[in-house]
Amino acid sequence: MKKRIGFKTLKSRLIFWFLLVALVPLIAVSAVISLQRTRVIKENAFHKLTAIRDLKVDQVNDWIDERISDLRAISQDKEIKALGVALNEKTTENNIRIIQDATDLLNHYVATYKAYEELLIINSVTEKIELSTDKSSIGTDKSRDTYFTEPMRTGEVYVKDIYYSKTIHRPSMTFSTPIYGEGKGIAGILVARVDLEHSLYELLLERAGMGDTGETLIINQDVVALNELRWHPDAPLKLNIKARPAVMASQGKTGITETPDYRGEEVLAAYTFIPQARWGFVAKQDLKEIYAPVQAMFVHILVVVLISAVMVYFLALFVAR
Repeated sequence: MKKRIGFKTLKSRLIFWFLLVALVPLIAVSAVISLQRTRVIKENAFHKLTAIRDLKVDQVNDWIDERISDLRAISQDKEIKALGVALNEKTTENNIRIIQDATDLLNHYVATYKAYEELLIINSVTEKIELSTDKSSIGTDKSRDTYFTEPMRTGEVYVKDIYYSKTIHRPSMTFSTPIYGEGKGIAGILVARVDLEHSLYELLLERAGMGDTGETLIINQDVVALNELRWHPDAPLKLNIKARPAVMASQGKTGITETPDYRGEEVLAAYTFIPQARWGFVAKQDLKEIYAPVQAMFVHILVVVLISAVMVYFLALFVAR
């Protein structure tokens, strides 16, 4: 009898039943715990990414509001208001002084606030740059540029979307507003050229809470990337993104989804639309990083099950003997 094998021996039967009784409940409990932990991790990731998206969008909106507020404040400054009268008057000693005071004010703003690369004023009559913190641009014809024509047409602040500037040879963005002379309508257009690298891009490159793979991006209505990306060098105005979250965001929609990104990598992406700038916004993080704790948990459970199986096996041997 001792030489017979299979479940016909007492030892093999004991080992089998010990393993069955010990490991089945352990595996069942581990599976339940794993599913619960996975759901919790997924829900936390959803909430975190949604919160980051909403926070970043609020920051971008605040950044836009600050630029508009600064521009309005400058246009209402007494030096600039005085310039509204002097621009198209005869050259006098007083007008020369007014123009110099306005130029000093513009230079002060550019020197004080890193968000601005250039401040300039376009004459509404000659349609040329009359004053600028960059002297090389004075006299340039801007009659066909939308940051001149739109404020002239509407009388309101105009935000020109991020575009490639032939002047500075990199992506740029401008805000412009009318300057009113005393009872003479629009005397000129005040234009602020934004330093994206040291303002908006700096804000978007802050990735606290997004791990090693997370990033935020803005796209225009043509679904073209407007800011620097973690995984694509030289992306602004050059990378057309076909990933679903970017397309949905550019269409004015809001949501969160698991989908491939512009690299083809599976990500969790929260997206929305920013009406002020007509931008789509996406915050995303790789799924493999989000679910890394789940994978580590599975490894730990497997180790526990294997150790338990070995211990139960030797316990069954001891009892059988």
